[in-house]
Parts: sequence; structure tokens; C-alpha cells
Amino acid sequence: MKKTRQTEANPKARVDHILMNIRITKGMLERATITANAEIDAVKKRYALQTDEWVQNIARLEKELERLVVAENEVIMAGADRADFSHGSVMLKVERRVKQIKGMLERLKAAGIREAVKVAKESVDWDMVEKLPDATLAELGTERVSKIHFNYELAGA
Repeated sequence: MKKTRQTEANPKARVDHILMNIRITKGMLERATITANAEIDAVKKRYALQTDEWVQNIARLEKELERLVVAENEVIMAGADRADFSHGSVMLKVERRVKQIKGMLERLKAAGIREAVKVAKESVDWDMVEKLPDATLAELGTERVSKIHFNYELAGA
């Protein structure tokens, strides 16, 4: 908008003029946003059937990929944590963790392993239990189990 001598000379009039411009511009932005969101929602609805099918297909393919890599670990991974292919990479990490069982709190207390019991709210300190030797874990009725962490990357993504 054009400045007039009056708004240039009167700071209060300039402030009011700027506030008016902000209000007008915010109103235009709000109307444009409402229109854009309505158009975006219409496009999403138009493509929903197709995109939902693709999302389900990707989830199915990811599960299939994970099952294959875990089942054929020795062939695909050849002892490595990562295998690279022309269309991407797969990563597989096997981690040994203590199997969390019910009744562990009572078993720790009975075995006198108080350092593995959290005091604030009496509960199992699983980080501490992770450090216990396998023989102690067996006495408590649990064991270390392998937990597989799977991931993949697409080439060029």
C-alpha cells in the first residue's frame, strides 16, 4: 500500500496501518489454506484406494524380505551385519538379551540379588539383570535369548 505523508509522520497511524495489512494478509492466507486443504483432501480421496493397496503391498514385501533374510541368514549375510545388492542393502543384527519372565522380582529377592531390584517403585532393574552370569539367570528360571534386529535400505533412496 502507498504511504501517505500522514502515516509517515504519525507512528501510531503507521502501526495501525501495518496491523491492518497483517490482518488482511492473514485472512487471505487462511482462506487459501482452507481451499488448498480441501483440494488436497479431494486428491487423497481420489488416490486412496490405490495408495492403500501400495502401502499394504509394501508391508507384505517387507515381511517377506525379513523372513527370507532371517531364514537364509548364512547364505545372504555370510556372517556379516550388512549385505549390499544392486537395489539396496539388508542389515541383520543378532543381540543376546535376557528373556523377561513373570515373577522375576520375587526370584531376585529370594536369591538375594537386591542390586537388580529398583528401589523407588520396587521393580526389576532389567539393565542390571542383563549383567548377571548365565548360571545365575538359570537359577532364577530365565535365560539369554537371541533377538534379531532387521532393517533395509533401498539403493538411491
